[in-house]
Amino acid sequence: MQVSRAWLVWYLFSFSGRIGRDGYWAYVVGSVVLLSSLALGGAWVTQALSDEPGTDALTATPASIAFTLFMVVLIVIYLWSGYAVLAKRWHDRGKSGWWSLIGFIPYIGGLWILVECGLLKGTPGANRYGGDPRERSVAEVFD
Repeated sequence: MQVSRAWLVWYLFSFSGRIGRDGYWAYVVGSVVLLSSLALGGAWVTQALSDEPGTDALTATPASIAFTLFMVVLIVIYLWSGYAVLAKRWHDRGKSGWWSLIGFIPYIGGLWILVECGLLKGTPGANRYGGDPRERSVAEVFD
């Protein structure tokens, strides 16, 4: 199946619609793999930049500043897309995307999100947030 650019933008950046557990877990696993790779690469780059002659670990070089800005942009994109995917998953459960804020409650919030969004089925059939994601094609998302 070929994924269209419009669908990918909707999936990662829109707060409207619904996604099922499979779409939610695909994002979670994919982001963990991507962020782990970036963290390892970032550690390597940071070490390489601090090994330049005449610098120490606290000296800012143009390359380290550029890398830091790049990472800040990636973190903002990751946070936005993470909350967009999570909001669509809450929508599939028949709840507002604002339920994502429960994640800020220590210990309980993360567990609540794991159970509600990661383990429980969505509401069957259409709800106020859209049609059942198991019953529609990708083309119907944009009608």
